[in-house]
Amino acid sequence: MHLTLWVLVALAGLVAATQLFDQLSSSLDPAASSEAERTEARLVALTGTDGRVAVLVDGDPNDPTLAASIATAATGVDQTLGVRSVAAYPGTGSDLLVADDRTSSLIVVGLDDGLEDDTEELLLAEIATITHRHLGDRARIAGSATVDAELGDTAERDLVRADLLALPVVMALLGLALRSWRAGAIGGIVVAVTITGSLAALYALAQLTEVSVFAVNVVSMFAVGLTVDYCLLMIGRYRTERAAGHDHAVAVSTVHRQAGKVVTFSGLTVSVALAGLIAFREPVLRSLAYGGIAATLIAVAAARTLLPILIDRWGHRIPEAPPAELADHGALARLAGVVQRHAVAATVGSLAVLAVLALPLLHLDFTGLDVRSLPPGSTTRTVSETISAHYPALRAEPLAVLIDPTPDAFALDTYLASINQRPGISTTSVTVLGDTTLIEVVPNTAAGDQIARDLVADLRAIPAPDNTQVGITGEAAEDVDLIDSIASRLALALAIAIGGTLALLFAFTGSILIPLKAVAVTIASLAASLGVLVFVFQDGHGAGLAGYTPLGGLDPIILLVAGTFAFGLSTDYEVFLLGAILEEHLAGAPTNTAVARGLQRSGRIITTAAALILIVFLGFAAGDLAIIKQLGVGLAIAVALDATLVRLILVPATMTLAGRANWWSPPTVARLHRRLAIGHP
Repeated sequence: MHLTLWVLVALAGLVAATQLFDQLSSSLDPAASSEAERTEARLVALTGTDGRVAVLVDGDPNDPTLAASIATAATGVDQTLGVRSVAAYPGTGSDLLVADDRTSSLIVVGLDDGLEDDTEELLLAEIATITHRHLGDRARIAGSATVDAELGDTAERDLVRADLLALPVVMALLGLALRSWRAGAIGGIVVAVTITGSLAALYALAQLTEVSVFAVNVVSMFAVGLTVDYCLLMIGRYRTERAAGHDHAVAVSTVHRQAGKVVTFSGLTVSVALAGLIAFREPVLRSLAYGGIAATLIAVAAARTLLPILIDRWGHRIPEAPPAELADHGALARLAGVVQRHAVAATVGSLAVLAVLALPLLHLDFTGLDVRSLPPGSTTRTVSETISAHYPALRAEPLAVLIDPTPDAFALDTYLASINQRPGISTTSVTVLGDTTLIEVVPNTAAGDQIARDLVADLRAIPAPDNTQVGITGEAAEDVDLIDSIASRLALALAIAIGGTLALLFAFTGSILIPLKAVAVTIASLAASLGVLVFVFQDGHGAGLAGYTPLGGLDPIILLVAGTFAFGLSTDYEVFLLGAILEEHLAGAPTNTAVARGLQRSGRIITTAAALILIVFLGFAAGDLAIIKQLGVGLAIAVALDATLVRLILVPATMTLAGRANWWSPPTVARLHRRLAIGHP
């Protein structure tokens, strides 16, 4: 029955995967309740235009032949269903639409409000076809609408390429780690089912709420990582049980009971960590939380139901663990002994390394998602960079200031004068839209820069004219609102993630100190990995080697997602290690012995799992999209640090220093924990 159910899940996922990207959003905008989004909606309603497309036409627009072709192309575009407005130099004579070196000109197209994503993509293709028909390769298209479309297409290509490159390697190495191609095949089946099941879950979520296109990449990475971990733990436990002399049936039962409980607690702690993202208002963060939790629960379900079935059927052909893996005094146990003899030095040294790596966080800056996130050489990015370089009036995305209702002339002039006194402004213009006045303020810097965000704050500080309401929107305003919204909900998100993790780790161990220590160590490791992310992607060290453009900051969404998912993976490894230590402790071993034996038993699983998932993360880091590249690198760094410095040195050292206090809890709480016996692996 279980096997049939999982086959149906896999088939549903395969079907969903063919349609999923058509259901997703590439927006990283703030919540609809923010001032920028409310004002944007009002502006769209007033103008009927939502998004612009710029067609860059190479050549001198004063050439009569070229000018005639541009005019013909503009007329054809203007007659296309879904186009609201068209402006071109031959028709308007505006020098704003001509490059400062006179080598190109623009056809600026405004799109109708309310277009569905599929309709908009077809419209963009039609505009490209019309302009190419009349202008050939001279015409190239870009704009806010094409950025969203290309972000989605690039994310899809990155996902397919990463899966095609990384997954076969991971499965092969999983087989080598377990010394059996059959074990690798079993793991491959479970990973494939988890991925397809996660895609099916995302498709279902997309029918209920907005789901980000980036959720597919993130959920795919996470599903693979957790499933590989669980396969290593459970198949490895089966091999050691067989090597210990237990027959096949007993070994399968022990795997399901002992390792299965560790898997369940791991999945719960990871899910709780991801649940913190639900506290935020932004649809992209909520969709990543829902998708990540769904992937985690599917991975747990597959490990608890499908994996034991496969082990039961084919496990007798998997070789037993060699004596070296059963020894209580192997290499990792000896490492634990060294750490325990120098526990103070190991603790101080590990924390010092993490602190140094975290130092770049002190100059962390934020930047929004823009065209620079696309790979160098993409059409949209190339055209946008040309416009930025040679069209001064269009160099920066304008801020739109809406005044409703229009004030009298004196009040409007006074308000406009106050705007023009603010630093960081290139030009301003005023347009009356019925009873509302639109003031377009063009910053003298890119929308993602801090200067543009400071300008938003300055403009919002100007008192509105009497009896009017003022709203400000634009890319920089959206970035400000996004950062403010995240900051306002960060404490709640941390309370959910950290509080839930503490509660579950207490339920698992029955200890008060161990959960506190685990969270503190995880936060230190997380700070170090994010510090490296700042050093690499914000400061630009290694930009040429990795093939990306430093943006001078990190997108707050990506930083938050990387931190949350890294926290989840870290607690996953913590549960693995604690499960092995706790089993030894419950068997009567002293704390130091339990730590050494627990590290010997679980350390190889943790480091092998980390090495395998590093391949997956680096596969995504090799992609074209800058934010997915950042996420892949960030998670790879977090996993590498956590599986080595933290789990092999810092955790054994701190547990050694705590000694018997590791297992302390108030008597009443301890009795309740023993009565429930929920944490005993």
